[in-house]
Amino acid sequence: MQNRSEEKPLVSIIVPCRYIDEYTRETLAMLRMLDYPNYEIIVVPDEADEGPDWVRIIPSGPVSPGKKRNIAKKEAKGDILAYIDSDAYPEKNWLKIAVSQLKTYDAIGGPAVTPPNDDWRRRVSGYIYSSILMGSISLRFKENKEEINENIDVLHSVNFVAKRNVIEEIGGWNEEIWPGEDTLLCSLLRKNKKKLAFIGNMIVYHHRRPIYREHLKQVAGYGYVRGYLAGRFGKDLARPIYFLPAILLLYVLFGPILSLKLGLLPYYGITLTLYIVLTLVVALLEIPKSDKRFMVDFIIGIILTHLTYGFYELAGLLGIVPKIFKKTLYKGTR
Repeated sequence: MQNRSEEKPLVSIIVPCRYIDEYTRETLAMLRMLDYPNYEIIVVPDEADEGPDWVRIIPSGPVSPGKKRNIAKKEAKGDILAYIDSDAYPEKNWLKIAVSQLKTYDAIGGPAVTPPNDDWRRRVSGYIYSSILMGSISLRFKENKEEINENIDVLHSVNFVAKRNVIEEIGGWNEEIWPGEDTLLCSLLRKNKKKLAFIGNMIVYHHRRPIYREHLKQVAGYGYVRGYLAGRFGKDLARPIYFLPAILLLYVLFGPILSLKLGLLPYYGITLTLYIVLTLVVALLEIPKSDKRFMVDFIIGIILTHLTYGFYELAGLLGIVPKIFKKTLYKGTR
């Protein structure tokens, strides 16, 4: 790793984690293979841990990922900060593409694609996130090497690169909210007139959580924080389209009563049947032939994903803290 230069500015890669596990070691091994000559790697575990001698390890205590990123930023030497999760790894050209794009933009992100070697339960989770049935967020989980999107709502923290002064100007990462700290950060960047973009060929591979329990627990966290942020900050964080899962949940629960009163009960059954048929059609179109045997899991998983997200979205909007979050919301990245 070379010294800073104008042509190849020093990039500080920041990896927050609870501890250095097998996934973290994979991340570090792949980071060392990057096709870029001038970078440092900072790992921020809860406690002091062993790691390669070419990595800076800064223990933080059991704090939120946002706090870990802010701690690392203070110690970082680079004018560019690159963030990646400890259960993800980049393509070799990740930093080369990022540095090139930062000549135009202030902060950029890219896809978080499911690794091809993930087991079937994690691959199904990946198919769910990348499905058209997940709306606009699906773009963040697909490889699209031709795409540059300047209108994307959120750049995920798993694959996020920015100019250091831009992050410092808005006060760094929120240290209280997780997950969802990347949503809030991007909202602040837009309010401060910073230029953001999603770069389709700036790819990292992100290990998924297996269906059903772990996947749905993650979905619950996303839904809860989306509702919480909408209730607390409003405006661009409370767009109606974000609440389609909540509307679906309310329709499933209260649709029979309303339909019965209006004499439209048959139509309620028809609409739910069409929804299930739609998931089947999407499964046929999106799941590759090699994994078609997992279509039932995809269909069940996408329906449970919608309903789970909707339920916890409403809980977050109402300020109700579910029991599963009282001790887990801010304990590391996984």
